[in-house]
Amino acid sequence: MSEQPSLTAIVEALGGKKEGSSYRCDCPVHNGRSLIVTEKPGETILFHCKNGCDQSDVLTALKDRGLWPSTNGRHEATPPNPAPPEPGESLEAKYEYCDTDGTHYATKGRFRTFGGKTFRWRRPDDERWAGLRGLKEVDLPLFGAHLLAESGGPVIFNEGEKATKACQAVGLTAVCAAGSAGQRIFGTALAALKDRDVVLWPDNDDAGRGLMRHIARELDGIAKSVRFVTPDVPAKGDAFDYFGAGGTVDALLDTLAEIRIEPWIEETPDGYIVSLPEDGGTIRFVASSLDSTRGRAPEVMLRVWNEIPGVSNEQFAARLNLVSLSNREAYRRSLDEMFGKEGGWTRRLNRACDMLLRAHNERDDSIVLLEAPVMENAYLIRGFQPADGPAFIFGQGGSGKTYLALYMATCISLGIPFLGRDVGQAAVLYVDYESSPWRLRQRTERILAGMGMADTLPAIFYWPGGGVPLVDMVPALERKIAQDDIGAIFIDSAVLAAGSDPERSETAARYFNALSRLGLPSLTIAHVTKQDDDRYPFGSIFWHNSARLTWNVKLAHDDGDVAHLGLHNRKSNDDKPEPSLGLRVTFGADSGPVTFQREDLASVQGLNKDLPLKTRILAELKAGHDRITIKELAGELDEKEDSVSRTLRRMESAVSVDRSAVPHRYGALDVAR
Repeated sequence: MSEQPSLTAIVEALGGKKEGSSYRCDCPVHNGRSLIVTEKPGETILFHCKNGCDQSDVLTALKDRGLWPSTNGRHEATPPNPAPPEPGESLEAKYEYCDTDGTHYATKGRFRTFGGKTFRWRRPDDERWAGLRGLKEVDLPLFGAHLLAESGGPVIFNEGEKATKACQAVGLTAVCAAGSAGQRIFGTALAALKDRDVVLWPDNDDAGRGLMRHIARELDGIAKSVRFVTPDVPAKGDAFDYFGAGGTVDALLDTLAEIRIEPWIEETPDGYIVSLPEDGGTIRFVASSLDSTRGRAPEVMLRVWNEIPGVSNEQFAARLNLVSLSNREAYRRSLDEMFGKEGGWTRRLNRACDMLLRAHNERDDSIVLLEAPVMENAYLIRGFQPADGPAFIFGQGGSGKTYLALYMATCISLGIPFLGRDVGQAAVLYVDYESSPWRLRQRTERILAGMGMADTLPAIFYWPGGGVPLVDMVPALERKIAQDDIGAIFIDSAVLAAGSDPERSETAARYFNALSRLGLPSLTIAHVTKQDDDRYPFGSIFWHNSARLTWNVKLAHDDGDVAHLGLHNRKSNDDKPEPSLGLRVTFGADSGPVTFQREDLASVQGLNKDLPLKTRILAELKAGHDRITIKELAGELDEKEDSVSRTLRRMESAVSVDRSAVPHRYGALDVAR
C-alpha cells in the first residue's frame, strides 16, 4: 500500500457522503455513521468519530481494513501496542488532544495506582509515556476542540476529560482544558470558543468553581455568552456523576434555558435592584433612599453583595452619587478592599450605575387620576392628623408638645377619641431624637393613668434616632413598618431628624422625601422660628409649606400642676382651618396621672391673643363690665383703640348699644349672640 492513505479509498470503503468540505462515514470501530473524514490541501487525511471513539482505536481499525499505511502518520498518535505503564499502574483511559483542524498534539493517559490516580502525557510519535517533550499544557488545544465545528449549539466546558467524555457520550458538545483546577493560563486554546455560547460546568468544590470563574473572565470578549450550570451532584461531583445518577440532557437543557445571562433591573417601593449574573451566581446592587432634590443626579444608599457559591455574601453599603466619577472611584476602592479586585469592580459598578440612571430617568409612576384609590377616611384624627400625609405641631421649648404628641399616639394606638374627636386606630412608631425610652415610657404611663387605662398596653413602638438622619434610616424603618404593621409614625423632633441645616430648603425637601418613601401618616414635633415670631416651624419656610397640616402650641402659664395650652391651626390643605382651642393639662403629684381637658381659650389670659378680635371683645364683655370705655376695652385686650372701635361698629348687628352714655362710653352691652 502507498505510504499515504487515500481519501477516496476510505470514503468508498466506509460508505461516505459529502458534508461541506468533509465526508460522513461509517465508523470502523462501532459501525455508527459518525466518522468525519477530511483532507486539507497538501496535508494528510484528518478524521474523528463524533460518537467519541478513541483516535487510536479508529486508526487501528483503519489499518486492520487496509485503509491506512503501517508507517507512522499524523494520526498515529497512539500506537496499537504502547509500552506498558510504570510498575503498579494500570491504564484506565486515553484522551487525545487535537486542534480544531484535527491536528493531534498529545495524548493524556489516566492511570490507576495503588494511591489513587495519576496522569501521564506522550507525544504522537512516542511509544512510551515520555511527557510533552518541550510542549507545555498551556500550548495544547482544548480537549474536544476537533469536535467544535460539527455543532453550532452551546459548548459545555468541564474541568476534566472524564466529565467531558460523559457529555460527549450523550450528544453534547463539550471541551476541557489540559491542566488541573489550578490552571490560569490557557495560551490560544480559548480562541476555539470565539462567538460560541459557552456553559461552564464546575466540579462541585471551591477549586472547580474558582477555575470556572477565572475562565469566565478569560472568555470575556471571546465567547458570545457565558453561563454557569451547577446541577445537584455530590461534593466534588461533575458531569460524569450527574449522568451516572440518571441525570438527563433534557433536564440539563431546561436548567440552561432558565439561566439569565444579561443583567436585569427590578423596581422596588424605595428604589431598584440591579442583578449582574457573573461567576456562577449573581452580584446584587440594591439602591434605596433615592434622593434627587439637590438638582443633580440621584444619590442613593447602595448595598452590594455576592450571591455566588463559595464566595462570602458579606455586604458593603454606602451612599453614592450615581454620576460623580470621584464618588464612584471611592466606592469602587471600597469594593476592591472588601471583595478583592478579581472580576473588575469598576466595570460592574459602572454598569449598575448606568442601569440605575436609565431606570430612574425612564420611570413612569403616573396613573389615570380618576382611577386613583379613594380613601374612606381622610384623617386618623380629624383636623389634627391626615391619613395620607405629614402633620406638624410646633412651639416653644417646654410648651407641652411631647406630652400632646404622646397623648395623640396613645389615642391612635388604642382607637379612642382624642379631645372628643373620632380616631382611626393604628400602631404607632415613635422615632425619638430628644429623650430616652424610659422617660417616654414614664410619660405614657402617666397619660394612660389619667385616662383610667393604667393596665392597657398601647401599640406604640419606640425607635431611637441615635443621631442618624431620618433619610438614612428609611430602609430599616420600612422593614419595621412591614414587620409590625405600623400605621403611623411620629418624629421628635424635626431639626435633629433632618440631620443638616434646617434653614436650607434642600434639608426640608430631603426630610419630606423620606416621609414620602415611608408612605405613612406622620406627625413631626418642631420648634418655632424665634420667640417673637412663632407662626412657623423653625427653619426654611418649606417646613411649613410642605406639611399638609400644622398646629402651633402655646403655653400660657404653668403653675407646676396645671398647664394651659393654646392650639392654633396655622395651615390645613384639605379643609378650612380648625378653630383655635384651649387645652388644660393637669399633672398629678409625684408623677401621678396626666389628664387633658378642653377649656375656653378666650377665657385664658395670655392665650387669647391669637383669637379673632371680635371673639375676644365678646369674651371681655361677657366678663361682667357694667360700663367700659373703648380706651379701657382696648387696654384690656392690648389692642389699638381704632381697631377696637372699627370692630365694635361691625358688631352693631350683634349687640344692642346704649348710646346715652358719654361719648365713646358703652353702657352695659346686651350681648345678642
